Amino acid sequence: MKVPSRRVLVIEDEADIRERIVKGLGFAGYEVSAANDGAEGIASLQEQRSDVIICDMMMPSLNGFGTLTVLKDHAELSDIPVIVLTALGEKTTRDFAFGKGARGYLTKPFQLGELVEMIEGLFDPAQPDGETA
Repeated sequence: MKVPSRRVLVIEDEADIRERIVKGLGFAGYEVSAANDGAEGIASLQEQRSDVIICDMMMPSLNGFGTLTVLKDHAELSDIPVIVLTALGEKTTRDFAFGKGARGYLTKPFQLGELVEMIEGLFDPAQPDGETA
């Protein structure tokens, strides 16, 4: 599966999940960078802008809730689409994420194909943003 080259930042504290996403998206044709938590992710974005952010919610230091808040309030970063990728499936978490500007929500466990479809849906006006349980 080959997709147009897009720069993706993966913010995920679990090394095995982060590695799986980075390798999978890289194999699919994306240019992928990674961060262990929100603080590292924000710093990375200030160095090199991404086209899409994949963000976990439960992380040490700056978690996903804080990361979404910082991104929304940061003028230079607020327009980067964010897909939340988390084990948290509660409606309140989804509502918070979408309220802070998330453009997609995918719960773990997930299939890489689902994530690729969601990323590409952000750039295809025929496909609505959305969530997958």
